[in-house]
Amino acid sequence: RALHAKIFANYRSWCASLETRPQFAQPAETRLDAGGAATDVMLWLCIWGEAANLRHMPECLCFLYHSAAAEWAATPKRERQGDSGASLYQGHWLDTVVGPIYDVVAANMRKKVDHTAKRNYDDFNEFFWTEECLDCHRSKVVTKTARHYFERRAKTSTSGRGGAPSFRERGTTTPVPVSEKLAGAPKTYMEVRTWLHVVYAFQRIFEAHVLTFFLLAALGFKNFLVWDWTYAVQVASIAALAQNMCALLWALLETAFASRRAVDDLAAAALVARIATRYVALVFQATYLSWSFDDLDQMPHSAVRDGG
Repeated sequence: RALHAKIFANYRSWCASLETRPQFAQPAETRLDAGGAATDVMLWLCIWGEAANLRHMPECLCFLYHSAAAEWAATPKRERQGDSGASLYQGHWLDTVVGPIYDVVAANMRKKVDHTAKRNYDDFNEFFWTEECLDCHRSKVVTKTARHYFERRAKTSTSGRGGAPSFRERGTTTPVPVSEKLAGAPKTYMEVRTWLHVVYAFQRIFEAHVLTFFLLAALGFKNFLVWDWTYAVQVASIAALAQNMCALLWALLETAFASRRAVDDLAAAALVARIATRYVALVFQATYLSWSFDDLDQMPHSAVRDGG
């Protein structure tokens, strides 16, 4: 059970996001029948073992498992491919499922164009976060088990998810292969090439170094210039201003790197609100520190204080 929970943690999250019921095998009726958690784990490991480069798209693997497990669970035992004696040849899954999807991904990765016009693994994986993928079949080749499953599904379904036409309305009991839908999936992530990515990626390390250096410098000047503790604490409190400046810088870099196509209105509004809040806090901190130093009467009064 612990292994099953660990392996299918991401799959459960994927099902919750798409609001679909997870497909897990029922407990076996006899010792000779397949079923239970062991069947789920075995199916997942078989899919993962032949996934090749599709492992870079974890939600794609969730879709493949969901599709295979749903057909297997909904098909009576007497109609299942292996139990009826018509077993598939070795490599069938690789040729008909993994191969077509990989061909679509590889064709885009090999394009001699800039990265802004080339879709990568992240872009293709985003397709499997949409409900549209649930109306696709994993392969162009429909096996006997899959055909019976789709015929039974077409009789009980009048419309697809999200108002999409059902298989029967399209004049067929077989859904569109996922490789065809994947070929037309849009690019969702626009990368921005700049060396500032290094600064943004290691922001916590840089921020820790800046704040640590500032505090240690304040302590060193306190001993060297013989400051009293009141003035030393006032100087060290500027570290809060430096931390807010760093946070404002990271928010501005995030804005510069964000793509208009990848950020929705809610995320954009949240980012603008964060920048505005940081800026207001920065102005307040700067004003407060200016007034606090004036109260010590150890420095000339600032223009802000003299002005009112």
